[in-house]
Amino acid sequence: MHEVFRVERILGLTATATASTTMQVCAHLGIPPGNIVRAPLRRSNLILSASQTSHDSRFQALVALLSAAPFKGLHSLVVYVSYQKSAEALARYLQQNGFPSCAYYHAGLSLPQRHAVQSRFMRNKLAIVVATCAFGMGLDKRDIRGVVHANLPRSFESYIQEIGRAGRDGHLSFCHAMWDPQDEHISRSLLYTNGVDRYQLHRLLTKIFQRKPSSQPLLHHHQEQQQPLPGDEEVLNRRLVYVALEVEQLRTQMVCDKHSATRDRLPVRRDGMDVLTGIHFLCAHARSLSCARRS
Repeated sequence: MHEVFRVERILGLTATATASTTMQVCAHLGIPPGNIVRAPLRRSNLILSASQTSHDSRFQALVALLSAAPFKGLHSLVVYVSYQKSAEALARYLQQNGFPSCAYYHAGLSLPQRHAVQSRFMRNKLAIVVATCAFGMGLDKRDIRGVVHANLPRSFESYIQEIGRAGRDGHLSFCHAMWDPQDEHISRSLLYTNGVDRYQLHRLLTKIFQRKPSSQPLLHHHQEQQQPLPGDEEVLNRRLVYVALEVEQLRTQMVCDKHSATRDRLPVRRDGMDVLTGIHFLCAHARSLSCARRS
C-alpha cells in the first residue's frame, strides 16, 4: 500500500483481537508494534452477571430476568441467541408474555426486513431485539441499556464484542449471560463441523489440478488413492500440509480443558507460516496455476 498507492498513513481498527491476530495485522499492514493502542476490554459502566438455566426453562427464566430489576423497564435491550429459529421462537414468546415491543433479527430475513427492525430499534420504537450474531455489526446506538446472552457465546471474543454494544454513552448498563450445559456440548461438537481437514483440502486441489479428467467413480474415503500433485504443485501440496496442521491444532486447542497445562504449549506456527499467510499462499498459487493451465 505504501509503494503502490503511496499511502502515507495506515490505521487498522478492530473491536476484539488476540495478541497473535494483532501482530498479524501489524505485519501485513506494515504497522510497527510500538504503535499499537489498546483500550480496556471491560468498561466500568457495564455490570456483568450470569446464571445457570436449563434448555426446557430457558424462555421462562428470561421472562423472569426481564421482569425484575435491573432489567425491568430498560428501554433498549438486545437478547442474543445462537440460531435463527431460536430468535423467532423467543421473540414470539416474549411478545406473548408481557413484552409486546419485541422483534427478531437474523441473516435469514430479507434486507428490507432487517432494515425495518434496525430502524425501529434505533428510533426507540422497539424495546427488545432478539437476534443472532448478525445483529450489531455497524450498529451505532449509544444508549443500549442491556445485553442478554440467552445462549452461551461461541467464543470469548464474541462475548466481549457483543456486550461492548451496551452503554457506549458511558451510562450504567447491564449484561447477563445464561449458561446451559447443553450449549457447551453443542459448541464443542460444532468445533468438528466448522473446519476442513488435510484430506478434504487435498482432494479438492487434486480435482482442480489433475492432469487428465478422471473417468473412475469416486471411492470410499478409506479406499481412495491420493495421487501426488506434479511439478510446481508439490509446493502447493507442501503448504497445504502446514495449513491443515494449523487448522487441526486450533481445533484441538479449543477443546482442551481450560486448566490443561498443555494448552499454552501447542505451537501456533509451522515453518514460519500462520493460517492467514497459508490461505493467501494457496489462493495466489491456485490463481497462477489455473492461468497457466488455461494458457
